[in-house]
Amino acid sequence: MRAAVLREFNKDLTIEDLTIPELKKGQVLVDIKFTGICGAQINQKKGIKISKAFLPCLMGHEGSGIVLDKDPNVKTVSTGDHVVIHWRKSSGIESDFPTYFSKTSNQNIGSGLVTTFSEKSIISENRLTKVDKKHPLDIASLLGCGVTTGFGIIENELDVLEGSNLIVTGIGGVGLSTILSAQLKNLSKIIAVDLNNEKLNFSKLIGATHIINSKNKKNLISSIENITKNTGVDYAVDTTGNGEIINDLLDVIKPGGSLVLVGQPEKDKKLVITNFLKLYNNIKIFDSQGGKTNPELDIPKILNLHEQKKIDLNLLIDKKIKLENINEGFKILETRSFVGGRIVIEN
Repeated sequence: MRAAVLREFNKDLTIEDLTIPELKKGQVLVDIKFTGICGAQINQKKGIKISKAFLPCLMGHEGSGIVLDKDPNVKTVSTGDHVVIHWRKSSGIESDFPTYFSKTSNQNIGSGLVTTFSEKSIISENRLTKVDKKHPLDIASLLGCGVTTGFGIIENELDVLEGSNLIVTGIGGVGLSTILSAQLKNLSKIIAVDLNNEKLNFSKLIGATHIINSKNKKNLISSIENITKNTGVDYAVDTTGNGEIINDLLDVIKPGGSLVLVGQPEKDKKLVITNFLKLYNNIKIFDSQGGKTNPELDIPKILNLHEQKKIDLNLLIDKKIKLENINEGFKILETRSFVGGRIVIEN
């Protein structure tokens, strides 16, 4: 099978021909149909949160496909099932990491519980969720990371109240998904913040009520105050990892409000809080744990919302590419030259 291999940090991935090993306990062989590229893979490619000792290795942690084979101990999926591949843990066995052999380089290639940048992949049982075959697999592939995180932030981690105000900084896949979920909650104001006017206009199509271009950082706080009539916001979700923006958000969160951190800052970056007293307002600050998604419950729920036309997940697919063009997809994502939530690889 063909797969994209990360050999060096900050370098293009190489397309190689791999041999698939025999399945071990808890492992499932999946025919990968669609997989998305997200910010976590950009960080992995840069060497953030991954050691050089793991190289060369496979990548990708969200997608969809069809089960081709499984270890006899696997009980939650069967051959022929349509599945969503996700990084959040679900029920079933947690397997060992598979190791592939590259016929291209005559070298072992490392992997993990879930990897998706390949034509086929061995996945741990507890990183798969069976879905009804009526759901399109390109849509299903979105539910392995960004969409479920955005929905989970609203549903599970914040449990937002009707009539409240929400601000989302950074309008990528998670930011858009957060807005898409929030617009179902009858909030008073949903404020989208980004540097890109196209993304901001697109966020209004998704459900944002107000938009702010943060290029002029001096106007960010005053713009939020104008929109909220100096009442502030109840909830803030930051997907940028930008310390200056996070500091500004703390100025506009109401007493008792919450700040959810999603975007990861660069290694060793400092967060400077200009007025520490503003934290003495019972403001809760926490990092999102993938929206505390329960894949078996939340994935079917979101797919049903799409089927019922309460949300349109098609809007989140910006571009479809082939596996051999994966480096082009990374460049698009790294330069932020796209509007929707995902660049999707189609096999």
